Amino acid sequence: MGNINFYLKLKLFCLFVILSCTMICSSQNIRETNLLTKDSSIVEDFTIITTDHDTLNLYSTLSSGKTVVLDFFYTTCYYCQAYASIIEQSYQNNGAGNEGIVFWGIDYGDTDTEVIAYKTANSITNPCASGINGNGDSVAVYFSDHYNLTGFPSYAVICPNKKVFWDVNRPPTVTGFDSFFDTCQATGVNQDFCENGLVNIYPNPLNDLLMVEIKDYKNSIIEIYNSAGILLEDYIINNYRTELYTGQLSSGFYTIKIKTKRNVISKKIIKQ
Repeated sequence: MGNINFYLKLKLFCLFVILSCTMICSSQNIRETNLLTKDSSIVEDFTIITTDHDTLNLYSTLSSGKTVVLDFFYTTCYYCQAYASIIEQSYQNNGAGNEGIVFWGIDYGDTDTEVIAYKTANSITNPCASGINGNGDSVAVYFSDHYNLTGFPSYAVICPNKKVFWDVNRPPTVTGFDSFFDTCQATGVNQDFCENGLVNIYPNPLNDLLMVEIKDYKNSIIEIYNSAGILLEDYIINNYRTELYTGQLSSGFYTIKIKTKRNVISKKIIKQ
């Protein structure tokens, strides 16, 4: 009987040790997983040199309040070429780098000369860094190691707080980045101009009439785009207050773009 109790206690002790080790290991794995998840959402800093010989630093750009879109490509990639016009239209619709959103092309494996030819052939105007001459290879390798870059083209949206939305908008559409821009609170709207009374657009939502007030109105241009980024209407404005008839527009989301001699301001509106 004594031996039985001894072996029973020994088995219980061994079971306790095994369970304790399992719990400790599980706790360690969870801790490491949480750290990995946390770290993987914050991008590391990098610098690229564009084919126009401009030096662009990620953290400096983000600290200015801008959102950065990365377009990973290589020059002989079929789908990179096929989707280039879509990315270009999105770039133009969001201020062409002059507002709160910038687009950077990150090439892999090519020279400046090859990337320049690629940009020309595909009518690309956003800044691009070649893999060999512009540090694109290093950036692509970093994203491959940390975010599982497995194919081209691939897209990322980086918010001013350095958080990364990886492998988004695939296959791409003109408005496919918009929800991420909204999350980053960088929808392409110059809030300072709106909040300081330099531009006022109302009502929103609207029915058949839209009022636009522009303090710096001389020779300003108002453009209306649909959700696909297609220009529907444009007006030359020479009055502080302008009433626009919008009865011809169907219900949905639109972008009003106001071009003054000092800035380009965009605002999203809803037609009821």
